[in-house]
Amino acid sequence: MKKILKISFWLMFLVYIALMLDLFFRIEYFIGVLQGRFITGARNFNVIPFYTIKEFMEKAEDNPWLAIYNILGNIIVFIPYGMYLPIIKKSNRLGENMSVVLLTSLIIEIIQYTFNVGAFDVDDLILNTLGGFIGISAYFIMLKIFKRREKAKNVIAMLSLAVGVPIIFLGLILLWHN
Repeated sequence: MKKILKISFWLMFLVYIALMLDLFFRIEYFIGVLQGRFITGARNFNVIPFYTIKEFMEKAEDNPWLAIYNILGNIIVFIPYGMYLPIIKKSNRLGENMSVVLLTSLIIEIIQYTFNVGAFDVDDLILNTLGGFIGISAYFIMLKIFKRREKAKNVIAMLSLAVGVPIIFLGLILLWHN
């Protein structure tokens, strides 16, 4: 059973990373670049904290799903990363793990801006880091409840399967229909 949980943990982590890469960098774009096709357009950036969040909240009356998708999506997508990170790094230092979350988000924003596959937005940094903090906190709560790192890791593996497998199947169904 331990071996199955260990394999499940790493398998779901790899699937999560693959989904993150596709979500943040749109793999089709990079395939186009490799084939010599370039997507052109103005690069967008925002360095004013809470500016984009405020705009989404103001426009929420017109399109509440867009605000929910952008704001909550940026938080939710980093929660698993925050849960996996202390286990993979084998570090229980909050500051160290939060620094890695922030740095990861910053690198993603820079790559998106550089390759014009998204906008550099300081609000995304804030929301991603908040999501990472929630995930790290969830890990620490599990560590406190289960007392041992290995048990907390096993619970995260089971949660990853319980949440991840339906998301994978939904994604495959959506891909199949498109």
